[in-house]
Order: sequence, then C-alpha cells, then structure tokens
Amino acid sequence: MTTSRLTNLGLPLDVKFCTQCVISNQRPSSTIEFKNHQGEKKKVIHFDEHGVCSACRYHQEKELKLDWEAREQQLLNLLDKYRRNDGRYDVIVPGSGGKDSAFTAHILKYKYGMNHLP
Repeated sequence: MTTSRLTNLGLPLDVKFCTQCVISNQRPSSTIEFKNHQGEKKKVIHFDEHGVCSACRYHQEKELKLDWEAREQQLLNLLDKYRRNDGRYDVIVPGSGGKDSAFTAHILKYKYGMNHLP
C-alpha cells in the first residue's frame, strides 16, 4: 500500500508488530466508520516499551487474576439450574452462525451435555 494511501486511511506509516502475537499497528481499533473523516488519525492498538500489544497484556492479566476453575463451577451451577431430563431444549445459543457461536454450541452440547435449540 502506498504512503499516501496509508495517510488517507489515518494509519501510522511506521509499521510495528507485537513481539508476542505479531499483530501490527496497522490494524485500527473499532470505530464508528461514518464518523471518520479523511485524513483523520485512527486509534490503533497500543504497544508497551517491550513491544507487546495491549491485547496480549490484557490476556496475561486475565490469566493471573481470574480463577478459571471457580468460573467453570459457576457455569456448571447455572447450567444445572436449567438442565432438563425430558428431551426438550435446555438452552438457546444466540449467534451469527460463525465459528465462535458454532464452537459455543458444540461445547455446550458435548462437554456440558446441554440440549440446545439449533
């Protein structure tokens, strides 16, 4: 992509990559597109002094602070509250039909034994 094209998109010209996940600073953060103006600088992902992106730092923070076993137990308690024994649906899995919602439905059915509405 040419320098003038990057400037028009509001992206930084100096390309950097995260030292952990290799995401680049050319990926803009979520913005409301119709509120953007030509030549306006976009918010991009932040890199710390070690070259690690904010997404990787947030992931590390979650791993340290969250008790994942306790969270799963909370999920199990919630699922048990709505689990049925008569073959009817236990849960509705709203989603776009993409890989995230398909994975969620799969895990609910095969790991947690929930009968979801397809």
